[in-house]
Amino acid sequence: MSVLTDRLLPARRARPAEIVLAVMGGAGLGAVLVLALYIGTKPGAAVAAAVIALASVAAARDRERLLLALFAVSIPINLGKTVLLEPHLGGAPGLRVSTTDFAVACLYLLWVHDVVFLRRDRLRLPKALTWPALAVIATSIISTIGGVNPKLGFFEVVRLLQMFALMVYFAARTNNNRQLRIILWALFAAIFFQGVIALFQYKCDTPIGLSFFGESREVIDMKLPRNVVVRRVGGTLGGDNILGGWLALVMPLCLACAVLVRDSRIRVCSAIAFAMGSGALLLTMSRGGWLGFGFAVAATAAVLVWKRKVNRNTMLLFAFSLAILAVVLIPIRQNVKNRILLGSPVARISRIVLIKTSAQMFAAHPFFGVGTSNFAEEMHHGYDRSGILRSFGIVAPVHNIYLLSLVDTGLLGFAAFVWLLFVISRECLGALRKSDDPLRLAFAIGISCGIAAHLVHGMVDIVYTFPPVKATFWFYVGLAAALNRWPQDKQTERSVDATR
Repeated sequence: MSVLTDRLLPARRARPAEIVLAVMGGAGLGAVLVLALYIGTKPGAAVAAAVIALASVAAARDRERLLLALFAVSIPINLGKTVLLEPHLGGAPGLRVSTTDFAVACLYLLWVHDVVFLRRDRLRLPKALTWPALAVIATSIISTIGGVNPKLGFFEVVRLLQMFALMVYFAARTNNNRQLRIILWALFAAIFFQGVIALFQYKCDTPIGLSFFGESREVIDMKLPRNVVVRRVGGTLGGDNILGGWLALVMPLCLACAVLVRDSRIRVCSAIAFAMGSGALLLTMSRGGWLGFGFAVAATAAVLVWKRKVNRNTMLLFAFSLAILAVVLIPIRQNVKNRILLGSPVARISRIVLIKTSAQMFAAHPFFGVGTSNFAEEMHHGYDRSGILRSFGIVAPVHNIYLLSLVDTGLLGFAAFVWLLFVISRECLGALRKSDDPLRLAFAIGISCGIAAHLVHGMVDIVYTFPPVKATFWFYVGLAAALNRWPQDKQTERSVDATR
């Protein structure tokens, strides 16, 4: 009991400024969270979630670690509320407040406290990423003005600002291995949880009552030719492709940790998380997710060769990880085969028509686009001349994030988007070159290959537009920037670690 109280209760008496900051910030953020979760959901569960979160943050000795864990775990749980909701695909359907936003806001409060009261840090922006990110936001604002529905563009701009704030925090404040470890354990827990939920959804063939956490209220079954029905799962992310996209982002980190990290506990948990995540990824029946993850596995192997980390143990561990994937595949191999070989005619035809429609829309609005998040709104205004999309009931935009960016924001916005991707690639390469510690190298490989997997997946789907995937992507970008600027002096790193 003494160990538990020593970890949870503050080791020193709090300063008056800390008490005022904790009370005011906690009360304000708690009120926002309760309000956001109360509207349209179960009041008791919303209040309980807010009280538990606030009590944990207030009582914990190391508030930053607790908030980092809360942030990483909460991304796929999707616990939050969207206000001013306008059902829409291809962008933000409203203004969303979630536990992820709550954790980031609290982390910013701790950062401000360190700057103002303790004077042991300073507010700073990652210079390399700031300008292209702001360019993307600025071009989105410009394109919003000319859109059919400017409100949808406004929602997307607000979300981009949230993602920018998230990226800035992790790029500026991540500077010791202790933070990486707590993030890693939280991600392991999140992947394991999604694996368990996906298995239950697949076996029960029905929602299991977790709609409060983001689970879809309907069974996801896909009808294929020859009267074949393929069962799909979405975890608590609300959709099969969304879960597949998120897992393709985070799974390379499990693989890299299983191969490189020396801590046996992390290796074992990496293998378990990899097995659970692989099973969940296969059960999503998301071909885009499989494509991205396959690319990530190949990229991970290539980076290990480049970094000269290939030895007997590495080969055995890598082979063992792939054997886990093969074992998970055996029970559902027929469904996987059907999903690959028997494509839906509606999906195939509609995607071809959407690409042609994209070309027509870009030709009509080449410089500033049709408006941020306005692809679906503009699509039926004279561009679906064949009537195929309307007859199929298609309301989604083109399934390619690059074409979507080009049509939504025009050449100006697309140039900013390409600039951002170029800088992100440079940050990832810098992280790979400079990371020498096994844990940091595993993070650099996992993040870089995860981002690469997502960009490949983005060629055939738009899962980037959904909150859990977008938050994880920008979170990874921030970590890549932090790893690229990691304190090179070990003594400096230990002193930074001791002050936290």
